[in-house]
Amino acid sequence: QVAYINASLEARAAALKARQKAKWIVVLTTVLVNLAFVTGGLYGIYRSISHIAQQEVTLSMEETLEATLARIDGDKFAELTQVEVPPGQIEPIDNPLYQEHQKWLETVNWIAPKAYPATYIKGAKDNEMVAIGDVYRITNPEYDYPFKSVIPEDEVYPEMLEGFKQVTPILTPMENDYGSFVMIFGPIKNRAGQVVGALCLQYDSTYVTDIKDQIRRIMTIACTIALIWLVISSWLILQATRPPRELLAGGDGAASPPKDVALL
Repeated sequence: QVAYINASLEARAAALKARQKAKWIVVLTTVLVNLAFVTGGLYGIYRSISHIAQQEVTLSMEETLEATLARIDGDKFAELTQVEVPPGQIEPIDNPLYQEHQKWLETVNWIAPKAYPATYIKGAKDNEMVAIGDVYRITNPEYDYPFKSVIPEDEVYPEMLEGFKQVTPILTPMENDYGSFVMIFGPIKNRAGQVVGALCLQYDSTYVTDIKDQIRRIMTIACTIALIWLVISSWLILQATRPPRELLAGGDGAASPPKDVALL
């Protein structure tokens, strides 16, 4: 009878071990699935928010560019490109066309402080760009391109050339000796619809990176909350699937025999 009862108890203990192992598998699977689901969901949300933010930044830059172009008279701009610099000067400061053009670029910078407008035309050589207007001559003379000076070749980007055809942005921060920045370009046309030059709006890269940093901060908070939820839910699952203490009295998962069996 004792042997029969011990065999029964061993079978019961084996069944408890098997059930406990199965419960641990369920718990671990549930936790891993939840972790994968939350991680994937948060990553998808991050990509979606980043895409929307980038679209908003692009739209804002395009609207500022279009508004700036709307007040540039293409015929007058074409005349300005033919103006020669007086002897002893680096820009035609007394020329009414130049004064009007520079004044408008300054106004744009005043309305949109993060935007630094400049205008340019094609040079005599392939891919050669010549500076015409530049708000930096007013706000930051150490950064400006002199009037009708050739823009350095390493600062002529493909998007700059594309700007003679259509509105073209650069949203990936670019770097030079003066800092990091993003830009957008667009064509300047005369009344006949002919392209006579192009406009560039340059923004400090913080215009884009600040938005991305804000998104990262929000996502960090969301990830922290998700992690806390995973820990709590995992603990609750463990508590719900833990067998009664009296069934594990043996310590190693084996059940203890009843007192009357021990006495026998």
